[in-house]
Amino acid sequence: MEFLRALLSVWTSARSFMLAIWRRLRYAANLIDVERGADRFPLAPKAVKAAVDAFIQSLQTEAIEALASRYNDGKPCKVFSRLYGSFNVCYFVEFEDDMRWTVRIPITPRLCDPWEKVQSEVATLQYVHSQTSIPVPKVRAYGNDAFLTADKTQTQTFLISDFIDGVPLMPVRLLKADVVTRTAFFRQLFDYLAQLRCLEFQKLGSLMPAATPTPSVGSMLSFSANSLRFQLPSFTSAKDYILSQYKILQLQAHSPVQDCSESDSQYELFALHAFKASFNKFALESDDLVDEPFVLNHPDLHLGNILVDGDMKILGIVDWEFAHVVPLRLFTPPLWAIHQQPGLEELSRWFSTELGAAALEEARFAQLYSEWFGRAPFNEAFYLARVIRHPTDLTQVFAKYFVRTKMGDGLEGDMVERMRIAESEFFEKHPDAASEATRIAAQNARWTRYLHQSGLYESHE
Repeated sequence: MEFLRALLSVWTSARSFMLAIWRRLRYAANLIDVERGADRFPLAPKAVKAAVDAFIQSLQTEAIEALASRYNDGKPCKVFSRLYGSFNVCYFVEFEDDMRWTVRIPITPRLCDPWEKVQSEVATLQYVHSQTSIPVPKVRAYGNDAFLTADKTQTQTFLISDFIDGVPLMPVRLLKADVVTRTAFFRQLFDYLAQLRCLEFQKLGSLMPAATPTPSVGSMLSFSANSLRFQLPSFTSAKDYILSQYKILQLQAHSPVQDCSESDSQYELFALHAFKASFNKFALESDDLVDEPFVLNHPDLHLGNILVDGDMKILGIVDWEFAHVVPLRLFTPPLWAIHQQPGLEELSRWFSTELGAAALEEARFAQLYSEWFGRAPFNEAFYLARVIRHPTDLTQVFAKYFVRTKMGDGLEGDMVERMRIAESEFFEKHPDAASEATRIAAQNARWTRYLHQSGLYESHE
């Protein structure tokens, strides 16, 4: 059985490696798409990277220091470190009284609306801080009127918060931790997840500042919607929300990908069709679950966003951008705790085992365990949550989903062959889907040619 799983994983990775790599490189940009005849291509990854590099290099250290001083009674400060990720550049400043702040500058070329993102992040941080003991950065200031480059015709958006003096938790550190330290870490994490579970709202969407202590729920901001430049409203029903997420998967599957063959396009459309039944099932169940809570979710709670001290005590949970309210069924454990990566399988097992032990001691942990692991051996929502968070992982998630759903039906045989047969039968029954795969493959070929001709092609061999 394990051999079949491994073989299927290798086969799937071979088919979708380039697909996943290129789609992960695609970021939204406030730049015009490229029009080539009937095609409207997105900005090439190489062009996005160039725009991002230019933006980061344009930021002036002295302007960052002046901005921080402006919000601390004019006290002088110095930048002592700088980091940048996918969506933000973080400058860490220190004042003469040893106070430290983080100045967070959204990377404009990768965001649809930097100001909306910052406002949502501020509303989320302030609400979580006021309603829970979850250690989040305290907001000191934010705005969209800062001049942080030499170009005084353009202002930049910013968020200033307290600096959390911890280090990102690396998987290997958690793997090597002794039992006592590991258990203490998980109990602390479960405490924060249980508190987050209690933050319920009447609508689905992202939090935004309001005149009242409770923030309003505005448009749904997410990583995938930002990447596709797809605007989502807020929702009052889980059914409308889940169908919107399937729409995003469709848009992703139809977006151009470099060097993507017709067989790759067919496989992705097959995976998309297979997941459609799960999304529809979720939507239909929503009609019956009229009292299902809508809860605040941190969709990017990977271990690197958990800051710890030398004893692995959690000092901060960061990167709340794109946090939003989701139906309870999609309030899942962090993805690293439910989707095993090679070499990290123990983390998933420990998460469920430690939560099971904690559930015997406290009702709130028992509630989490029941909602996540107590209903059935196979929680379909875990797969939906991952593909919603990472639409570019569709084919990889589907392979694991196919194994889990088919392994339990009592049939023996080669899973790789069974998947190939199922894919072939699907396209025999749906010739329109086969034609669509051909159309997408032709689009991908035109996109690849355009990248070559414009000098934007990047080889990953």
